[in-house]
Formats: sequence, structure tokens, C-alpha cells
Amino acid sequence: MRAYVAKPIDKIMPRRVMAAGLKVRVVKQPVIFRAPMLTSRIHTQWDAEFCKSTDLQLKSIYGAADNDWDDVWLTDEEHCVVKYQRENGEW
Repeated sequence: MRAYVAKPIDKIMPRRVMAAGLKVRVVKQPVIFRAPMLTSRIHTQWDAEFCKSTDLQLKSIYGAADNDWDDVWLTDEEHCVVKYQRENGEW
């Protein structure tokens, strides 16, 4: 039996933001990207596809195909994951 209930962050954050008296906005272009090295605890079979779709979003933002993970703040460890993907072609 699980001792916890998982809830997606995209459901938690808007409620917390509104509870603080702030406004929630929906934007056309992505403003936050899921780092490719953050694996899912409940859907690990989709991790590689999450990485591919996030990479596509990053490259397509504002129509600039040259955007990549070098344009996003990442830790040294996270940069190693991106480097591995570039060298091996898989996440």
C-alpha cells in the first residue's frame, strides 16, 4: 500500500498561485522546460519521449531552430546528460 498520493505539479502550482492572490496565465510559447535528466517516478517508460518532445519544444520556441540546452540554465550534472545525448543520440 502506498503511503503517498502523487499529484502533478501542473495541478498544484495554479492552485497555490491563485491562493496567494496572483493570476495564472496561459502562454503561447513554453517558458519552462522539463530538464531531460529528470526521470519520472511513475511513468519511466515515457522518459525518452518526454525528452524528445521537450527538446522539440525548445528548438521550436520563437521559431529559432538553433535554440538548444546550452540556452537553458542547467547544473554540471545535467549538462553531462545533454552531452551524452549529443554523443550517443539517445536520452
